[in-house]
Amino acid sequence: MDGLPHALSCYREYLVTGGMPQSVHTFVETRDFNFVLASQKALNDAYIADMAKYAAPQETVRIMAVWGSIPAQLSKENHKFQYRVIKSGARAHDYEMPLQWLEAAGVINRCVRVTKGRYNHSIMI
Repeated sequence: MDGLPHALSCYREYLVTGGMPQSVHTFVETRDFNFVLASQKALNDAYIADMAKYAAPQETVRIMAVWGSIPAQLSKENHKFQYRVIKSGARAHDYEMPLQWLEAAGVINRCVRVTKGRYNHSIMI
């Protein structure tokens, strides 16, 4: 049982680093969360730079607005994605393309809420 407190401590450190390989490596090397924060910021800046580089110019602003709203979206008790969190009066048709772009880039994963468990027999092999 002596190992459990140590394991929990290591797990908490892993969670604080964000679990990203570079951030974890930075923490292992330095044991300093200030360096971890700098590593996380550099990663976020690289994501933003890629958005500006690879997205269409007219979509870049909306993509970055969606990206910036994700922490606020996840911190809510109701985890349903709400467009008005991005911008007051925002509608789905305005931000569907930026969400698709982020998903295609592998930066986000959409989770669809399932209300009833159903099995589709037509897809059986």
